[in-house]
Amino acid sequence: MNPVLLFLQYLDGLVVGGITAGAQAALTQVVFFPLAWTGPAVTLLTWSRDLAGGAMGGALVVAALTAVWPSLMRHAPAGPWSGLLIRAALGAVVMGALPSLMILVLTLNNTVVAALLHGSAAGAVHWSAGALLLSPLLALGLVGVLAALVLYLSLWFVVRAVHVYWLAAWLPWAALGYVATGDPAVLWRPCRRLLALVLVQAAQAAGWWITVRLVVEAASFGGLLVAAGGLWFLTRIPNEVARLGGERTLW
Repeated sequence: MNPVLLFLQYLDGLVVGGITAGAQAALTQVVFFPLAWTGPAVTLLTWSRDLAGGAMGGALVVAALTAVWPSLMRHAPAGPWSGLLIRAALGAVVMGALPSLMILVLTLNNTVVAALLHGSAAGAVHWSAGALLLSPLLALGLVGVLAALVLYLSLWFVVRAVHVYWLAAWLPWAALGYVATGDPAVLWRPCRRLLALVLVQAAQAAGWWITVRLVVEAASFGGLLVAAGGLWFLTRIPNEVARLGGERTLW
């Protein structure tokens, strides 16, 4: 290769590595920041679980009265009495296991994100000669696109933690709704949304890992367009995860 192009390749590798490292540092502070099961989240879930548990106990008392004296109650529970008891037991298990399950899912997500970020450092660029000659403009474009990406994703993830904590606190009531109606979708849908909200961060980290490699491996102008598409796709991952989980959008 021409010595000038070799120098440009080395220089652009440093520039691209610095730009992607800076973008990743910014993303790590908000988008890829580990989501912990904090004290306020524990308190909110505890209050919600206790209230929902008390309501379920009251509902079982009403159901028992209905079974013994049908004429005293206008509305009978959904399904047979044995089915109600089974649903109540499942509901109690869900309510009791929620804190541990939340910690497990958050830990899994944070572990995957950390592993992907650790392996996403940019190496030497492998651009074509034309791309190397246009590298100053391409570098400026990369800076602009990454800046817009960091801002957009940061705004999206600012409300993610609150949404996760709120939805976790809603799950005991969803379990109560399942006990009362016998419809599994009442409980499964918020569980599905909660999983999507938590694991979307791991999906974003996987998208970032791929995009960094697309940027440094762009051997032609078409390859650079593919890399730009990878950056744009990072903004689409939340809705894509929602659709894969059966939802139109996460919110």
